[in-house]
Amino acid sequence: DPNLKPERTREIEAGLELKGWDNRVSVDVAVYKKNSFDQIASIAIPQASGFTGLFTNIGELSNKGLELSVGVTPVKLSNGFTWDIRGVYTYNKSKVEELRMPNGLPIDEITLRNTFAGSVQAVHIVGEEYGLIKGTVSARDDEGNLLINPADGQLIADPNPAVVGNPNPDFIMGITNTLSWK
Repeated sequence: DPNLKPERTREIEAGLELKGWDNRVSVDVAVYKKNSFDQIASIAIPQASGFTGLFTNIGELSNKGLELSVGVTPVKLSNGFTWDIRGVYTYNKSKVEELRMPNGLPIDEITLRNTFAGSVQAVHIVGEEYGLIKGTVSARDDEGNLLINPADGQLIADPNPAVVGNPNPDFIMGITNTLSWK
């Protein structure tokens, strides 16, 4: 895109760090809200153009989250041996706030890329989380029953792809043990 602008981010964060018992116990917590404007992404374009994607500014994305870290030093010997344990919890919720085409017109959904011969797509949808996965689903009637082709007994595919996955984790947790000497 010849009109590509730099991606900008505005963030506010508040945090608190506490240590006690001769620095053998620590708690570190932070909350944040981050908005990225003029987000840059490669969007899928018709292959008849001679290209498969276009890097352009596509819109605004927000992230809200919490980071929590708790550390304990259960062993600290005079000979220099130390055992530290640290647990970390991270929660992040992303949301696509706004999308627009390269010409500036607002839209509700952008396909980022097609994968697996086009049957699965990574998409941004306004009001939803970042990078949802759309793909082929089975058709259903008004009552939610699957539709079956009477000729061959196979499920009938819905002609409209639907969201089939969300790659964003609900949270991330981890524990680290560190053993050190001198």
